[in-house]
Amino acid sequence: MKFSLFLATLALLSCSHQQTPYHFDRIPSSDAPVAMFSPWEGTQAFDKMYQAISNAKQYAKVTVYSWSDPGFDKAVEAAVMNGVNVRVVLHPDLASDATTKTKVAKLEGLTGKGKASFKIAPRNMHEKFAIIDGTYLINSSANMSGGAKTKYSENFVFLTGPQFLITNFENEFAVIWNSGKDIISSDKDRVEERLPYDANNHQTLGKDVTLYSSSMNYNYDENASSDASATGRYIKLSPIGGGKGPYTVRDAIINGIKNAKSTIYCSFNHFNILDISKALVEASARGVDVKLTVDNQEFREKWSDKGIEMTPYFVENWKKLSGNSGKSAPVRVKFYSQNPSPALWLLNHHKFLLIDAGQSNPVLFTGSYNLSETAEHNQFDNMVTYKGSNYAALHKSFNEEFAKLWNLERFSDKPSKEAWDYFTVPANGVLPIHSGKAFALTFEEIIQLRDSVNKIAPDFLRQMIMKNNTCKGFDVNSKTLVGCH
Repeated sequence: MKFSLFLATLALLSCSHQQTPYHFDRIPSSDAPVAMFSPWEGTQAFDKMYQAISNAKQYAKVTVYSWSDPGFDKAVEAAVMNGVNVRVVLHPDLASDATTKTKVAKLEGLTGKGKASFKIAPRNMHEKFAIIDGTYLINSSANMSGGAKTKYSENFVFLTGPQFLITNFENEFAVIWNSGKDIISSDKDRVEERLPYDANNHQTLGKDVTLYSSSMNYNYDENASSDASATGRYIKLSPIGGGKGPYTVRDAIINGIKNAKSTIYCSFNHFNILDISKALVEASARGVDVKLTVDNQEFREKWSDKGIEMTPYFVENWKKLSGNSGKSAPVRVKFYSQNPSPALWLLNHHKFLLIDAGQSNPVLFTGSYNLSETAEHNQFDNMVTYKGSNYAALHKSFNEEFAKLWNLERFSDKPSKEAWDYFTVPANGVLPIHSGKAFALTFEEIIQLRDSVNKIAPDFLRQMIMKNNTCKGFDVNSKTLVGCH
């Protein structure tokens, strides 16, 4: 009975907490990029993307990592019925999913004036972009999922130029498409055609805008195997230099950090590259105001060279800088769980850095690239840089989103009492593990929160870490985890 009441409390908290819509000024000109953010504007952002696909005139090209939102299916179907050719490259894991296979078969079998075509990427397909008619680009951190729409912190950039950037993405898509396998490979009549690829137009080092992609770490070789070509794999990817290849995206980010003059505001889902963490510490040492908002999964009380999370490295080494001893490190965690579970995530799923906001030459990095070795060398990912005054509205939007996360559920720069008490005061004898409502905590505050919990239930955290993370809470009377499955 106690646990049923606890679950009811959790459900009520999750459902009753409605975020106020997040508004910001936008430049009204048609060619200016527009940024939107989940969860505050998630439904509107997805509708805008689906509308663009549905209303395409000639074609749409889309990359998909995760696919559970039915709005995407409807958009593809509407486009095909309107005479549009829709090409989609899927993450390899989706190819073995029965539900995905059923959806693909249905969409490829449509008898409209257009055609839907699906291929499987040769490595992790982590990019999330759509190109409409060669004139409209949507680049995002968000997967095609309900969580990305309503719970996670995500960003979407919608733009109609510069044209060279859209052309660069056309070539990015061609690399992924031409190296991918037709999802219906047993029927050779259905093997998809090869797309044209222009190596000279894959990347343009623009004055204001540049695409950096992990696919740029590879050579694109003709696939000599006739069997491979018969399944649509027209090219194969091989690392430049024969090893892991260069670090195209990582090095661009580090270069941006090294050139920062005043501020660096970062928002990450995964932060696993030591060299970037070192660069951020070095920027702090020379007087740059460095701040990080990260996901709950990034928290570790101590950094370990055997771990992959690099936020703790930044925290520890920032405190070693002159004058910082005893200060709180400039890192805030989007906190929603003592032990995050995929089924209950409220992710900070962003991947962006905003450098020198409010200065004469600010730079925004944003895209699909998590700061990890995996993103650089084991999957398709991108970052786009937007520099200078032409993108002032875009910089302002991301600056406001960063501030939103930095101050999430904080008042007078303190965590809200409601959120704090939720994790530290037993409800009907149960201390919860997960919440339906996130709030921003510093590393020091998370340690303080856990110390408070330990005083009430000394065995709670130990049991929680040893058990799987699907448990819902800890009964302080029976001293056992509850709601586990």
